[in-house]
Amino acid sequence: TLTFYKSGTFRYEDVLWPEAASDETKKRTAFAGTAISIV
Repeated sequence: TLTFYKSGTFRYEDVLWPEAASDETKKRTAFAGTAISIV
C-alpha cells in the first residue's frame, strides 16, 4: 500500500530526506507553493 499526503504539516526532523537534499535551505523550500509545510 502506498501512502501519500496532499496537505499537512510535518516536523523537519521526521521527514526522510534524500541524500541530494543536503542543504537545510533546500529542504525548507522543497514544498514551497504546495499545501504541505515543514516546521
